[in-house]
Amino acid sequence: MLGLPVHFRPISYVPLAVLHASLLLRMASDLAHWPAGRTWGAAGNGVAIGLFLLTVIAGFVFPPRK
Repeated sequence: MLGLPVHFRPISYVPLAVLHASLLLRMASDLAHWPAGRTWGAAGNGVAIGLFLLTVIAGFVFPPRK
């Protein structure tokens, strides 16, 4: 979108893992009729988005060494 290169590293997969775990928690909580679990899952989704933004910004600020 901005034309800037995005540098992915192994740490870039952490937000993906957090997102999947929080979505699984939300789905399981919905099936179990556990509102607190759905709330925690939603919070985990927000954390995953924030972590993704941080890893992308870190990729711009700290490009890989050549």
